Amino acid sequence: MLNCWCGNTDLSVFSDDYAKCSACETLVSRLDPPMAQETVSDDETDFYGKQYWLGHQQQELGYPDIYARARSDLKERNIHWLKALLKYSLPPDKILELGCGHGSFVALMSQAGYDVAGVEMSPWVVEFGRKTFEVPILVGPVEDLEIAPQSLDVIVLMDVLEHLSNPLATIERCLPLLKPSGFLLIQTPEFQSTMRYEALVAQGDPFLSLLEPREHLYLFSRQSVTQLLHQLDVKHLYFEPAIFSHYDMFLVAAKTPLVIHSVETGSAALQKTVGGRMALSMIDLRDIQLECQRKLEIADADRTARLKQVHILTDQLEQQRLAQQELAQRLEQQQLEQQKLQQQRLEQQRLEQKVEQRLEQQQLQQQRLEQKVEQRLEQQRLEQQQKLQQQKLQQQQLQQQWLEQQKLQQQKLQQQWLEQQKLQQQKLQQQKLEQQRQQQQKLEQQRQQQQKLQQQWLDQRLDQRLEQQRLEQQKLEQSLAQQRLVQQRLDQRLEQQRLEQQKTFFNRVKKVVKRLVGKS
Repeated sequence: MLNCWCGNTDLSVFSDDYAKCSACETLVSRLDPPMAQETVSDDETDFYGKQYWLGHQQQELGYPDIYARARSDLKERNIHWLKALLKYSLPPDKILELGCGHGSFVALMSQAGYDVAGVEMSPWVVEFGRKTFEVPILVGPVEDLEIAPQSLDVIVLMDVLEHLSNPLATIERCLPLLKPSGFLLIQTPEFQSTMRYEALVAQGDPFLSLLEPREHLYLFSRQSVTQLLHQLDVKHLYFEPAIFSHYDMFLVAAKTPLVIHSVETGSAALQKTVGGRMALSMIDLRDIQLECQRKLEIADADRTARLKQVHILTDQLEQQRLAQQELAQRLEQQQLEQQKLQQQRLEQQRLEQKVEQRLEQQQLQQQRLEQKVEQRLEQQRLEQQQKLQQQKLQQQQLQQQWLEQQKLQQQKLQQQWLEQQKLQQQKLQQQKLEQQRQQQQKLEQQRQQQQKLQQQWLDQRLDQRLEQQRLEQQKLEQSLAQQRLVQQRLDQRLEQQRLEQQKTFFNRVKKVVKRLVGKS
């Protein structure tokens, strides 16, 4: 049955490889590795042997190999850890780092003036660390080492807690080795209890890279790591910012309240030794690097915001320009329509005048005819009047028909004109849309070219800065090597002086003995 480190067996499925403890909210690996996995008896075949550092981490996890890590860790995470350590412990405190790997942090702490040693499981890695950094590293586990109780000021566990099959027992073994004022310095992945596996996959969360069930047996939340330490009467926890804060947590744990040292106090302690000054210089360089990165991020954000504002203003200006063009076109169309209406009104007035003239002419002709008829046919006046009335009626009908025909013709002309106007408007709108689409394509091409040029310029600037930092790092390493040579020469001279003093002392003792023998 699968158990959590806290003893709880009520576990719910988190993913195919992990279960979640309902009591302490720890992620528990669903695999069941043998206990021998934590120890290394054969460096060629055991899990944490030589291939773990040369093949597994690089090929399966995508991390750099031990040779690259021995260099890169010094200038990044080791500096971050040392700054946190100086806040709670000052040289020459005695420190033991469990799971020290290649030993770079042990070397940096030693350079800073601490009395420090490391512990690793693989004999090959132990030998690698000893040769690479010339620091004391022991073959573990810590349970097998003979360490005097209350002899250590600090025990360091960096990315170790999640690998332990019984973390409670290991921490319980470490606590008696600490002095009453001692503490644990721990870094381990941080599982947040609100996380859901499906959401992590959907978002591509970096925490997914830590779901390695064969080696990460327990992934703790802040609640569960606090519960583990409180269970061992370690009640004073100080959570510090982790270098990879998006998936790690970094804390100091002690049974008693700790004295927190200022940055100035830590710097003063480092300046007492040559190695400490070197370590302080590395801290300063790291601070400068982080400040440069911060300013670069601010500058990039400001540039992006300004560029976005420029695009917004450009779009607004373009919209205003298009709106003005559209308004001008509408005004021109209205003016043309008004001119056409005026022309139509003038034509209509002319037609009305012609109709009136024709009516007047017809009336005059009618009057003349009436006079003639009256003169000639006075006797037939009544009949003629009837005929005239009939003629008037016919004439009115003809006039009405003629007016209706004129109205129909005018309506047809108006309808034809409106249809022509609609067709012209549709053509103009199509031309306008085509022009807008072409302009948008040109603007998009210009914007993409501008972004490419800006990105190339930023890449060049970043490459130059990285190259400068690499040259400065090389100079610093050369100066460190020179300091080591000077220190070795001083040690040789001191050894020679000590031998000479011993020889002188023995000579004097011999003379005194001879005198005493002669007197007796």
